[in-house]
Amino acid sequence: MSPWTGRAVMRMKMPMGGSNLPLAGTCKVEGKALSMKFTFTTIGFELPKDPSVDKVDFDCKVKGSWGEMTLSVVYNKGLDCFHGKAVQEGEEEPGLSFCFWSEDSPLSTIPCL
Repeated sequence: MSPWTGRAVMRMKMPMGGSNLPLAGTCKVEGKALSMKFTFTTIGFELPKDPSVDKVDFDCKVKGSWGEMTLSVVYNKGLDCFHGKAVQEGEEEPGLSFCFWSEDSPLSTIPCL
């Protein structure tokens, strides 16, 4: 099965202020492996399910050196895509948001995505 591809946004907190700086990137899912690439870093997670097999919504906890995040992923049947967010423990706003789709999705026909 072909990998699912898409876009991701990471929100970096600015050290001297309360604002967040959004950084655009790409994402790819192969099997259960989700990777997001940004200008200076790559972030990877192991999903609990392979999206190409089970096109269903799911939530999971992810642990890393930065602490624990709750990953929520929702399937959109009309667009044949998933969209999701990762919220750091103790935070209200997501630190990561992403959308990925199959090559059969209508989103794959939009060149700027």
